[in-house]
Amino acid sequence: MSAFQLSSQYNVQVLAINSLFTEETIDEIFSEVENKLEAGYKKWIVDLSAIEYMSSIGINLLLGLMSRSKTTGGKMAIANPSSQVLKLLDMTRLTHVFPLCPNIQAASMVLQQK
Repeated sequence: MSAFQLSSQYNVQVLAINSLFTEETIDEIFSEVENKLEAGYKKWIVDLSAIEYMSSIGINLLLGLMSRSKTTGGKMAIANPSSQVLKLLDMTRLTHVFPLCPNIQAASMVLQQK
């Protein structure tokens, strides 16, 4: 199984993270995202349903994705965060930075709003 998958659902790009992050994985993710951004895709959902725990590497990935998305006029939401990930985002005061949604469909609806 790949560390991540990129697909299109509900007219947005869905980045499903399947395993814990490494620097190599993050570089690969950023490369794929950059290609999609250059192709004009602006709405992103990061699906964390397979991630139980996240370290600072994961936080840096999320912040980097948000930054890249906003630079191109895009939006990003997080779907399916575990309770542990929610605790980490709360501790780092990032719960107000990212739209947090219980599933991909809810995240898509958030991104469709103006």
